[in-house]
Amino acid sequence: MFRGTGGVEGEDYVSLVCQAVSELVEEVHPEFPATMGGLPVGTAGSPSDPSMQRAVSTAFEDAKRIFLARHALNPNIGVVIGGYSAGAVAAALFRQWLLESYAENYCCSFSIGDPTRPSKGAFFAGAPAPGHGISTWRYGDVADWRHCWLSQKGDMYTSVPEGDTGLILGDFYDIISRLQLSDPLGTFGAILEKLPNILTHLGILGEGRNETSAPLNNLLDLITKALFQSPKQQQDLLGGLLSGNPDAWASIGLGNPKPLIFHSLTGLLDGEPDYLAAGINAAIVATKFAAAGTTPHTSYESTEVWPGQTYLGLAAQHVRDWASRFNQA
Repeated sequence: MFRGTGGVEGEDYVSLVCQAVSELVEEVHPEFPATMGGLPVGTAGSPSDPSMQRAVSTAFEDAKRIFLARHALNPNIGVVIGGYSAGAVAAALFRQWLLESYAENYCCSFSIGDPTRPSKGAFFAGAPAPGHGISTWRYGDVADWRHCWLSQKGDMYTSVPEGDTGLILGDFYDIISRLQLSDPLGTFGAILEKLPNILTHLGILGEGRNETSAPLNNLLDLITKALFQSPKQQQDLLGGLLSGNPDAWASIGLGNPKPLIFHSLTGLLDGEPDYLAAGINAAIVATKFAAAGTTPHTSYESTEVWPGQTYLGLAAQHVRDWASRFNQA
């Protein structure tokens, strides 16, 4: 099991699912710092915290070590893989490795708020959330019902729009994944590495070059200010922007948001927003998510998939079904 960023073993969503089917599975947690490079999320937030990318790599390698040790004792051992948020990234990496190397030991898996969710990734007979996960690396066979993607509409980490809007959000997510506040040089390098992608998706570079780039600095300011502030500051800033608060817009150097909004709406009315319109739309998606207090990402235990069934309840049902089949086989 791979908990979410700042999560606590035994209390995180993945643990709650395992506890509901404890007679069928043993809950095992690989070593996983579950940190975001020093950003305050849950119990994480020390300036010396490793980046999410390093934390995920640590978890992936330790999961392989644990599996190989167990496999040596019992070659028929069955594996259930679960992950939430950043933990879902580690879970996807481990699932990919297991299916490529020890496919006969794979029982089933589930992911909650999964940044690596591919387009149309859902659960058996379920309607998929719009778009795909925010990560630029996505994994999974949407026709393999052994994996269950639990993705609420409005959860930006697992449901961003297709096209350039989603790619721009993915670029910023990749930067944050590499962020480590104790390593400013490395952080700056991560930003420089992704900047050409961002500018290409905004139409500033490449074939889709867009000469109307005046709002670009304000747009980048908006996203970077939102990413590098505390959750409370993010909510105040982005909530103020969403509500049209002039002080919030002035804080990013833009006295009148109407040109930005008009540009974005024009792109949306044309169909898929492109170039700078996609960038503005990405900022709007992030603003709505932050203004909601990230609730769509943190309410899977209470939100219902259908009347009487929560997302976590569905995950437990999924594991119970497949683990029972595997044990009988």
